[in-house]
Amino acid sequence: MKNNKHKKNNQKIIYFKKSLSQLRTQWAGALLGNIILSQKNANSQKNIVLLEGQIGSGKTVFTKGLFKQLGVKDNINSPTFTLLKSYPVPDRQLHHLDFYRFINDNEESQKMFIAEMLEYVDLGDILLAEAPQKITSLFPSWTFVVQIKVLPQNIRSVLIEQNISDLK
Repeated sequence: MKNNKHKKNNQKIIYFKKSLSQLRTQWAGALLGNIILSQKNANSQKNIVLLEGQIGSGKTVFTKGLFKQLGVKDNINSPTFTLLKSYPVPDRQLHHLDFYRFINDNEESQKMFIAEMLEYVDLGDILLAEAPQKITSLFPSWTFVVQIKVLPQNIRSVLIEQNISDLK
């Protein structure tokens, strides 16, 4: 996770499909959960998942699938007003950060906020940061980027990319 920029040569597409329903979007989140659980180094790093998509695109639906797969039993909703919501599961914490309120701040303020949030994330934990636009350049490192786009007829495209710079 030593990537400072969103470089295509350090990314591997691991999922790209159209989603015709909320259930399918939730399934894509569960798929990412399985991938994270199968990673050999998942317990020795901070697992950063960047979730990008406009308001109403299905970010929370995707998050429900991901977090349920990782063991969350609680009701999962967007932390828009609380900024950060944490869920304890066996062996780790899951942190859900909503970046929406900071999207218009200057880049320096955004990076300071991210640095503060990352201090609360321990090795093995998962931080899911959601935003309405690209935020990869703001994070010093990340593990996965998920982009959800709204298509005509209420269809979504879901793209999951993995940062492979540490896997080489």
